[in-house]
Amino acid sequence: MAGTAGIPEVEARSPRSLGEVEGFARLQARTWNPRDDPDLRVSAYRQMWIESGGESWRGIFEHDANGEIICLAGCIVDQRWLRLPPAKLLAGCIGGVATHPDFRQQGLGSAVLRSAVTYGQSRGCAVLLLDGITNFYHRWGFVDVWDLTVHSIPLSAGICLRPGSYGVRRATVADAEALLRVYEACYGERPGSFDRTLARQERLLGQLPPQCHVWLAMGPSGGIAGYLALDGTDPAQALEVAAESFDAAAALLHFHAQTAVTENSGLSEVRWPLPPDDPLVAEFADAFVCAGFPYVAGEQSQWPVVRSETVHASDSGWMARIADPAVLISAMLPRWQELWTAVRPAWRGVLALVVDDVAFPLALSDTSVQLCASGRTPDLTVRLTGQAFLQLLFGYRPLAWAIRQARQEIPETARPALARLFASYAFWIPRSDWF
Repeated sequence: MAGTAGIPEVEARSPRSLGEVEGFARLQARTWNPRDDPDLRVSAYRQMWIESGGESWRGIFEHDANGEIICLAGCIVDQRWLRLPPAKLLAGCIGGVATHPDFRQQGLGSAVLRSAVTYGQSRGCAVLLLDGITNFYHRWGFVDVWDLTVHSIPLSAGICLRPGSYGVRRATVADAEALLRVYEACYGERPGSFDRTLARQERLLGQLPPQCHVWLAMGPSGGIAGYLALDGTDPAQALEVAAESFDAAAALLHFHAQTAVTENSGLSEVRWPLPPDDPLVAEFADAFVCAGFPYVAGEQSQWPVVRSETVHASDSGWMARIADPAVLISAMLPRWQELWTAVRPAWRGVLALVVDDVAFPLALSDTSVQLCASGRTPDLTVRLTGQAFLQLLFGYRPLAWAIRQARQEIPETARPALARLFASYAFWIPRSDWF
């Protein structure tokens, strides 16, 4: 099976029989959901394969000593629309990358990933996105694009907040439409969310693991104004939070704090994942000060504070790579148009944006950003590696960082234009969009 340098000659492909579907499902269950009943995963995958053909599943299959089909390695490439408003990028979302424990260190994971990249490129994806293990995906051109920020809030502060006229109840599948509305209101215009249909929202609610629950903030008239997703295995940690008002968020925080104390009296805080620039973070800090908590000199820990933590781990976690640079540049034009024309442009002309030695001439005028004929002589030329380009595009790194990196050629005269096109922002992938 092995080819040169330990890389197998065999290519990953989609399952061709129910036996291969079962082997693929059992590998996924064994790797990512060992606590769940694997037969449930097999049943679900069998139905999905019958309905859709499972073309986006990539696997390497073989018979074991008993003649049963096993999946040696596999992954899923889900095609979804990633939002960088007003632009949308078709993203190949690579998830469930797994190798059977008896066949590791044989290059099978690399073969599967190679197939995933090829598959995403053949389907017209602009980027490929994944949440990966450390020190593996860089060799395939993937680069870090997002780090999760978590805010820790003292239990005492959450319990002292008064929910006012808002109540909290558990969500059901019947609440899917209202939940989708709150999701769109809080995350729909934030870079990093994905297009979501009502059917997908219903599936998300209907397929929650037994230990996970979604709680709703109900307004005085009974309308849903926020939600809180909790995992019962860690009462302090929220999975996702969205609230259309501070009062709705306060009701959810009050409920979470009380629940956490009940389940584990030794806890001192709860943790909420929210974008670092979410107004709720500042509103909570302001509310705790205004509530008049006592301050004891020399005992700063007595004072309730919101502590925000972002862990930066290189070559791990959420990473991306360009699938097709031409598709990506074309898809970004609506966003660049909006950023460029928001205020009077300081520069006009043709900027040649060269990404991995492929040139994309951008005509920048007072009213538009357009691709122009490649034969036109540019006024300015900027050269970026694909990795640096993506990190600027996702707001993961500032322009000042790129200027100082090797292999990037960013003339000083081009920097004002690039600062406009790569404006800083807080990219955020809501937990319910993870894969």
